Amino acid sequence: MKKMLFLIIVVAIFGLLVFFNQNILFLKVVNKEPITVLKEFNEFLEINFTKTGSILNWDSQTETYTENWILLYEEPGKPALSVKLVFNENSFCTISQEEKICDKADFNNGDRAEVRGHRKDKIVIVTSLIRL
Repeated sequence: MKKMLFLIIVVAIFGLLVFFNQNILFLKVVNKEPITVLKEFNEFLEINFTKTGSILNWDSQTETYTENWILLYEEPGKPALSVKLVFNENSFCTISQEEKICDKADFNNGDRAEVRGHRKDKIVIVTSLIRL
């Protein structure tokens, strides 16, 4: 009986510690909306890419649709440039004037978009995408 009571007390103390720890973390951001908090995290990535173009998940080499999205854009004297778009839990999309964490299901082939993010070689980690 004493062992059972001791076990209940230990579990209760552990539960209280976890509860208070989560609430302390929550209190640090209580006056901010979740999207604002995640956007602040994205500020650690250097934004070195901002382009407007069309987003596609069509692979012209295999002539199939893929799970990977690209931005097809151009620069003066350089038509048909492309970069692979990588989305994570910190990528934000504005679609129909609603800002939310990106969901590829909201994209259509050929949508015009402005993409901002961190580029490394032919890949861009998307911080924001605005469908135009």
